[in-house]
Amino acid sequence: MAVALAFSTSAWAQAATSSSVGGVDSAQDKSAPKKDADQGGKQVKQLDQVIVTGSRIPRSDLEGPSPVTVITAADIDAKGYRNAYDAISQATENTGITTGQDFGSTFTPAGNFVSLRGLGPNHTLVLVNGHRLAEYPIAYNGEVNAVNLANIPSESIERIEITDAGASAVYGSDAIAGVVNIILKQHYDGTDINVRTGGTQGGGGANQRLQITQGISAGKLEGIVGLELNHAQPLTFGDRHLSASYTRDALDPTTSVPAVASVRDPVSGAYVTPPAGACSNLAGLMGSSIGLADSHNPNRPGTYCGSDRYYNDGTIGAGKRQASGFASLHYALGDHTSLYGDFLADDTKVTSTLIGPPSWSSSTVVGPFWDANTGQLENWSRTIAPDEGIGLAAYNRVYLERSWTASVGAKGSFGDSRWQYDANFTTSTYSSNQTRNRLLANADGILPGSADR
Repeated sequence: MAVALAFSTSAWAQAATSSSVGGVDSAQDKSAPKKDADQGGKQVKQLDQVIVTGSRIPRSDLEGPSPVTVITAADIDAKGYRNAYDAISQATENTGITTGQDFGSTFTPAGNFVSLRGLGPNHTLVLVNGHRLAEYPIAYNGEVNAVNLANIPSESIERIEITDAGASAVYGSDAIAGVVNIILKQHYDGTDINVRTGGTQGGGGANQRLQITQGISAGKLEGIVGLELNHAQPLTFGDRHLSASYTRDALDPTTSVPAVASVRDPVSGAYVTPPAGACSNLAGLMGSSIGLADSHNPNRPGTYCGSDRYYNDGTIGAGKRQASGFASLHYALGDHTSLYGDFLADDTKVTSTLIGPPSWSSSTVVGPFWDANTGQLENWSRTIAPDEGIGLAAYNRVYLERSWTASVGAKGSFGDSRWQYDANFTTSTYSSNQTRNRLLANADGILPGSADR
């Protein structure tokens, strides 16, 4: 059960009245009343002119061959979406399953991706105001590159347009599944401060968010700037009764508790019974859960020192600290021309704890060795528990990520004609630094007779 509280104070604000996709700009005035023209006694309905994602040609959304789903800023606020990913992932077009920050230990625990029509995140084109973003620098699932949607603050979004029809003829192969175009807010009146905090009944996963938005109006210069701060505590396997035990309700009868310390015969694969008292010396570790365990795997019989809480410190949802900023500025040069600049910046630290604790095995260091004490070939394995003095931080993978996008240009119309233009330059950068702890090279010093090798 999740509990969330939100507090907000704001002045009256007006949403953006224009959007740009693919270098074409078209005015859209939602507040203007629709008028019906009388032509030959027939009522002709006048439609607002809009830009539809998936095409560089302005047209009415009722005329296009591809359906478009629109998620507005009001929808995002009403449903409590944290960012663009949360909103898009709930759309019916997003039929592909992707893993990210809410899945803990993955190839990309610091990123969130969408997969329209189940064709993969690399075939869904993501645009911001019609402009491309730098792709996440780490391959999703170790296979493909895609745009991370977790670093676009929800407060900056005016609306999200989604088309699930293929648009590769216009944008290229990365738009085979469809196009997601995130339209940023262009204007705002007054100041808005929004604070949100939430937690979970079972513990873990608590989160807080602060959003500050300021409108700008100074003569010919108008725009909006904003700052968003996010903090989320990690959610671990041990935080939930369902996942706190590895073998509880196991459907497979061969399921055994994971091994913390074990000796195996490299020929038969069987576990060698540990010396008397070996497991009792480790009994106080991992929440006093380590003891002598039997293997139920017929291919690996025997006993070892194991723990049913082996995975409890692994993350189901990663921890996160994030600071995001955005700005959209417009300067009117005249009646038909204006300069503009759209900017996004993000600094994120994501902490993902390994599902399995750090471990050492002789098989990966020197291979099987001859134990003179037992007179046989053996492989030794040992897991390092966090309560052995190394602390939980030794389990963590830390992702330090920075990204920024800037788009500047000029747009307007040619005199009183209906011809419009948008000339712009966009640059986007994304960097990710990963760190994790590892055992020192002399860890194999625990092997018998290692000093002689």
